[in-house]
Amino acid sequence: MSRLLPLPGLVLLLGVASVARAAEEPKVTAAFDAVEIRPDGMTDYVITISGSELPDLRVSPRPDLEAFDVLGGPSRGSSTQVSLVNGKMESTRSLSFTWRVVPRGGREGDLTVPAFAYEAGGRSLLVPSATVRSSMEAAEPRSRGRFGGRSPWDPFEPGTRSRPAGEEPAHLEVITELDDQDVWLGQEVVLTHLVQFGGEIVVRSFDPEPAEFPGFEKEDREVAHKPRATAGTNWQEVPLARWRLVPLTAGEKELPARGYTLAVQRRSRDFFDGFFGGGEQRLRRATKPLSLRVRPLPAGAPDSFSGAVGAFQLE
Repeated sequence: MSRLLPLPGLVLLLGVASVARAAEEPKVTAAFDAVEIRPDGMTDYVITISGSELPDLRVSPRPDLEAFDVLGGPSRGSSTQVSLVNGKMESTRSLSFTWRVVPRGGREGDLTVPAFAYEAGGRSLLVPSATVRSSMEAAEPRSRGRFGGRSPWDPFEPGTRSRPAGEEPAHLEVITELDDQDVWLGQEVVLTHLVQFGGEIVVRSFDPEPAEFPGFEKEDREVAHKPRATAGTNWQEVPLARWRLVPLTAGEKELPARGYTLAVQRRSRDFFDGFFGGGEQRLRRATKPLSLRVRPLPAGAPDSFSGAVGAFQLE
């Protein structure tokens, strides 16, 4: 005759079942492949999920990489480990997601990717935080080959190593041109943003962030996005945007920075390198704030005075 287990036994069975379910929960780790890097050095941020049964992971996780520029990724990797335990074969599957990153704007200090919930296959997996230290005291960054070996050269990675003859290190920067930094109130100035690039990369396209110039009247100007040589270098530069600005008040002014997301591509003379890795990378660069001195109008200037300066001839 069947008997109901007393309550303590029932609690024990529930406890065993809970342990079994916990054992089936995937293990999630997040880490950088280096403890410390230089502010201009690259590192890989890797999320690994492993377990005997994994949920549907076709949708990649979306970590907060605000402290970094992403050079590539996420790339996927998978592996299966088989072991024999007490005569029973058990297998553990691992799936990894890897991002190649570099500290944004040469930031220094502890750079952290915060913990977050990864929703996958109807389950919520907690991805822990991961930290890497960025310091000028760190050793020179190492090169990484496309297939895990040592690469003789790599865009944006400094260091003393061989490069193909005639090649220069990668260069990518967004700069500002202002036709005058000392003007009268009401005198217009022309501001231009340009991208400079050279060495191992070329810029294919760009996506600007909103442009705001408080304290100025702003008028967009047309600009031809045609490359031109940069004096004294082998770099090229392309105008991105141009404005006519008129200061509305006198005093020391600051033209704020503006960010651009640039689609860049690596030049390669190697057929296989171009075949396997010729895709674009999207990198963010920003101009630096620029100061402008606006002088008040001369004493006794008529209301119609617009700030025009220079040499004039009356006939």
